[in-house]
This record gives sequence, structure tokens and C-alpha cells, in this order.
Amino acid sequence: MNRQLLKKIYWFFMGIIPRKGRLKLNLALHCLTGNWDFAVNAYFFSAPFAALEEAEISRRLAGLDDNSLAVARNYVRRCRNLERIKGSPFADGSRVLIDLDALKEHIMCFPSPHAELKTYQKIYGFKTGAEVLIYQHGLVFFRQQISGYVKDRVLIDAGACIGELIPALLEYSPQKIYAFEPSRVNGERFIREMKKRGISQERVELVWAGLGKEEGLLALDDCGGSGQMLTEEGKDRCRIMALDDFVSEKNISSVGLLKADVEGMGLELLKGAIGTIRRDRPVLSLAAYHNVDELLGQYAYLSSELENYHFELRDLPPGSSFEVTLLGIPEEILR
Repeated sequence: MNRQLLKKIYWFFMGIIPRKGRLKLNLALHCLTGNWDFAVNAYFFSAPFAALEEAEISRRLAGLDDNSLAVARNYVRRCRNLERIKGSPFADGSRVLIDLDALKEHIMCFPSPHAELKTYQKIYGFKTGAEVLIYQHGLVFFRQQISGYVKDRVLIDAGACIGELIPALLEYSPQKIYAFEPSRVNGERFIREMKKRGISQERVELVWAGLGKEEGLLALDDCGGSGQMLTEEGKDRCRIMALDDFVSEKNISSVGLLKADVEGMGLELLKGAIGTIRRDRPVLSLAAYHNVDELLGQYAYLSSELENYHFELRDLPPGSSFEVTLLGIPEEILR
């Protein structure tokens, strides 16, 4: 049967089927004959990025290498395209039915599963993604240079969640790790995970707090999970402290690494940690994708406050425009 005849039969039946049934049948046929699937509708934080202009990105990230600028621009482009499909008639509020080929073209898909991810999940015993288990929030790109630099020094894991990064951080042989987590739900899971692995409090100490510019209380809806957000209306309260104050209270002599994934509070965290960063010159691994202050403001702030640091933006997994990390490496360990 030729294509022309099939079209005539198809449109004949379409003409006698009620409108609602016709729409459903047409959608079903499109899904069966095309590369369609459900994809993420939009990041809840994508709207502010969508409004960014190219000129502002270039101005505020001036001094970064071309690859870092491309990472930032592609991430903004991804958010802009996600905003365009908000309100799609085929969306259910969190997911949307869309052509996967179009998604790939416009950088809107979740990254493809990493071929080695299951192996790493078995090694570390967590079911999280490649951005944590394989790329360690970007640290693997400089592992050779930083391994000796952070050895026997204190490491800070801000936004530790349930401890997915801790086993990898312990491979750097630190003096101690302080893991900051404001969520009680996540913190209780963190304690269980450490006990399961035989990791003592002498090696890894959980601090039930978030890091910010200064001491205070913030609201959150403590439902657990890796996307725990602080909100003005949240029914729960968490303590916020400055890293500089914590380091002073604990009499910590040398911080070798500051990793922060704090759901949008990254710039505030840095303002409360800048004394420690200037003094100890730690390796920095900073999530930069939750809001514009993180993506553009963290680099602008640090580059004005610090000398002789190498900064770059990386997307994790590489080439995905999924999660963006700002890496700061003291130049003395790159020579």
C-alpha cells in the first residue's frame, strides 16, 4: 500500500472521529512514529537565567578562558529553552512531552547515563549521579595537582546531603572533614551512611547547619533530598553560620578544600568564608547553577578578593550543560 493511499485512509477516519478522539489519536500516532518522550519541563530556577544577555555574561566573567565562557552561555541557553516549553499543553507541571531530537539540539535533556556510573555506584555505595561519583564536583580534573596539597589538611563539604562525596574525599587523606548539612532529614541519613561504612566522627564530623555570611536562622521545608531549598515560608528552621567564625571557634589551622553546593547561597557563603580563603588558599569547588549570583557573582567576587588563583567553569558531566561548577585552584600548585 503506497503512502498516498495511507494518507487518504488516515484522513478519512479522522473526519468521522469526534474531535477529542481525533486529537488523542493524532498525538498517539506522532509519539509512535517519532522520537518522543517525557523530559524535564523546567528547572524551578531557570527563569532568571533566561533573562540574561550575552553581554552581561561576557562582562561579569571577563578573565575566564573561552571554554568557561562557553559553559556559562550554554547553560543559560539551556535554561532559556526550558522556559520556552513551560506551559506546554502536553506538560503535567513537572514533565513535558517533547521531541528528543529537538531537546538534544537545544540542550534541554538530562545528560545520558555515564557508561561507568554503575561501577562507581558500587564502589562508593551511593546511587547518585556522575557529577558527584565520577567527577567529584570537578575535583577530578585537577586530582594530580591537588592530592598532595590537601593531604593532612581540613576539608569542608558544605551541602553534604547524605554524604555521597565523603568516601571520595577521604581518598585525599585529609586531617579531618567537616560536613555541613542544614537538613535534619538528610543529616540523620548521613549519620547512618557513615556508620555503615565504619567512618568515625574523628574522621568526618557532621555539622547540623548551613554556611552563609553570618550567624542566623533561615527557614526551609525539611523534606530531605539533594535539592533542599531555603524558603521564607518554610515551617522548619536551620542554623546558618559563617565559615570564618567556625574555623576560629574550632581553632582550625589549615583548610585545604572548600566544596560548596548550597542551593543558591554560594555567594553568601563565600562572603562569610573569605578570611579563611585568603589565609589558607584552599582548593575551591563551588556549585554555580542555582541562581545568577552563583553563576556570575561568585567569580566576580573571588577574582576581586584573591590573587594568583586559576578559575574555570566546568559543566558536569562534561558537555551536558546540566550542572555548572566554578573551580578555583591556587596557582602555586599548578606550576
